[in-house]
Amino acid sequence: MRQLYTLILFLIIVSANGQGRSTVNLTIKGEIPEKVYYTSPVNGLCNSLFTEYGLTDTNGSLDIEVVTSKPIIIRILLGEHYFLILEPNKDYKLEVIIENGGIVKYHNNQPTELQKLYDAMPNRNPFSCQYFTEYEVKNYVNTFNQLRAMLSSEIQNLEKYSSNIHYNSESCSLLRMERTVYYSTLISHLASASNLQFIRTNQTTPSDVFTIWNSAFSEVDFTAPITLQTSQIYYLIDLYLWFRIYDRYSAQEIRESRAHHREQRQIFTHTISLANEFLPKEILEFYIASFLSLQTMQTRNQKEEEFVSLLTNYEQRFPASQYTSFFQENIKLIESNMEPINNGW
Repeated sequence: MRQLYTLILFLIIVSANGQGRSTVNLTIKGEIPEKVYYTSPVNGLCNSLFTEYGLTDTNGSLDIEVVTSKPIIIRILLGEHYFLILEPNKDYKLEVIIENGGIVKYHNNQPTELQKLYDAMPNRNPFSCQYFTEYEVKNYVNTFNQLRAMLSSEIQNLEKYSSNIHYNSESCSLLRMERTVYYSTLISHLASASNLQFIRTNQTTPSDVFTIWNSAFSEVDFTAPITLQTSQIYYLIDLYLWFRIYDRYSAQEIRESRAHHREQRQIFTHTISLANEFLPKEILEFYIASFLSLQTMQTRNQKEEEFVSLLTNYEQRFPASQYTSFFQENIKLIESNMEPINNGW
């Protein structure tokens, strides 16, 4: 009875705040995993570094319940992943088939026309080592023009749907920003890879590489809430940070500074210091939490004591942050494995 009362009270509060409850029902066929991870919808984000998981039942079913007042994108982190545009007070059904060899296929039973459009768009990881060939990096101008043309074509198709009164305009706006950030990340990654290629071959990076790199951010307002809802925004912010660094310092200065801080076992602190210098203050809470989440899950960093002080600093700086839990456990584990200090006793 108490649980029922608590649920009713929760639903009243949610309704009063204009929130809506939506459910994604997953039915998994084939080899059923115990857990299914998905992006946490905290603050409406779709960040693969902030995740939650649900437990499947014996039939391979799982319900993901989301409370939100606005459309969001949720990413199911199973196999090739699936991106679902989720609107308040709507239910969704996804069939997931896991074939022999671990190949995962998704079937959306009742996709909206907007979801069909999204499903048809390329969504491969922008940082896949196979995304750009050496030829595409060397011929970065042509590659850049192709990417811009692809984005323009997608936006034109999206405009056809957004003009239809039957479609949620907020969902269309979110998908438009999602695709803008996706291609901006690709373009920025292309320019960054070209820059590094010139540096590795002891050549001066041509100015048009930095012109292309800078253009990647022209249609993105990093401080807008809708921008932080997109799936690649952390990586775009990180690339923007490095654009600003290379715009301010020479490659030699960067190389020497990073080597010094790495030798001092302060490389992550230095990155955060650079973020404080170059990024808008409105996105530092999100960026630093994402950065620490990514770095602390890397096996090679599991003994870096530097993270302990970084956690303390983050908690002091952002005491009410909803992102702390996503990296706090990793750092607590690192702290527990630290060698005890020998005081001579």
